[in-house]
Amino acid sequence: MAKGRGRTTLAAATLALVITAAFIAAGLDLLLTALDPDRLGAAERSSMVSLGLPTSSRETSTLALISGVVVVGVSLVAVVVVVGILARREWAREAGIGLFAILGIILGAVALGGLLADPPASGAALGMTLAVGQLAVAGLLLTHQTEDDFARAAMARSGKRRGG
Repeated sequence: MAKGRGRTTLAAATLALVITAAFIAAGLDLLLTALDPDRLGAAERSSMVSLGLPTSSRETSTLALISGVVVVGVSLVAVVVVVGILARREWAREAGIGLFAILGIILGAVALGGLLADPPASGAALGMTLAVGQLAVAGLLLTHQTEDDFARAAMARSGKRRGG
């Protein structure tokens, strides 16, 4: 019955993994900055000042550590959700819709602010691209094709449990 995953399911999972990999890399970079706050260049420190963030080494280290832990933590949750999506579990589909939609909206709002700044913030275009990608993952998970794929997988699992 449910031999292979649907194209929209695979597309959502693949896109989600690519986006999550970018966030894991960013989170790890923040954790490295926590270990060595002097890694920040003049442009990053200037951005921190304009946002009212602390720039002393100790305060920067603490801020980078907290930010890195949050980003890596949310990314690990996203990996668990993607594994569930690949296994075609309904909880994972619902969690993926919520997680990627909310993160896409938040990142999109932040990136839009960066794009509208004068001059535009570095990385704002990448942020907007990632936000659109996150919203695309949520959209793919909402399609009828994905819903049908998950329903077929659930029926196949229930048939195996009943022995038939």
